[in-house]
Amino acid sequence: MQMTNLERFLKRLEGAEEFRKREGRPFITVTYAQGVDGSIALNSPHKIQFSGPDTQRLTHRLRATHDGILLGIGTVLADDPLLTVRLVAGPNPRPIVLDTHLRIRKDLRLMNRTDCKPLVITGPAPPRIQLRHIVNTGAQVIECPLNTEGRIDLRAFVRAIATMRPPMARLMVEGGARVISAFTAAQLVDFFIITITPCMLGGIKAMELPHPDFPYYVELNGLAVDPMGKDVVLWARPTWQDIQKKMGLD
Repeated sequence: MQMTNLERFLKRLEGAEEFRKREGRPFITVTYAQGVDGSIALNSPHKIQFSGPDTQRLTHRLRATHDGILLGIGTVLADDPLLTVRLVAGPNPRPIVLDTHLRIRKDLRLMNRTDCKPLVITGPAPPRIQLRHIVNTGAQVIECPLNTEGRIDLRAFVRAIATMRPPMARLMVEGGARVISAFTAAQLVDFFIITITPCMLGGIKAMELPHPDFPYYVELNGLAVDPMGKDVVLWARPTWQDIQKKMGLD
């Protein structure tokens, strides 16, 4: 019997531990849902669930196959997510929050989970009082260097979680736009799983453009497509090409 795209992906994840040892970082999956206009969220404080129940369950199934699930602090503050696998059976991944200035709050649902506390990635020398408040909740804080834009150095971050105890070999990145763009620009994506749902939101696009570190043409290889309920799911491996060469300008 032919393997499904999900089964092929899970087979790929079986080599994640060897990948971690070889590359010094986790295998990184970027997954998100977007409308046909490329929007992943409304351009307003309001939250909307626009993907269908089948792809929502797929997202939770994917969460259960990863060691950690990552969001940026902007998305965490706006949506107050739980990041569990409540729609399927399986283990919850550890939530990870990229939070350069340690803005996370104690009242957020992530901070009050009883199964596992979040891992908060912040910049060097965060405010001591805020750091003490967050650590007292049981959350773990890792200080990382910043890049030239004043944001978390993603390469330093992925090396850190690959060598912590226990190490993370499978990382799932869910957003938001700034985080998706940053991981793609840094060429730190090993697989994309993108849900496209038949709606137009006129909102925030998945790729935050223009991005100063994005002189690339990203090609999706080995593309596979799954109709799933009202949605379509794309599965693909990215490769990066110099955009100047792609345009014939080199």
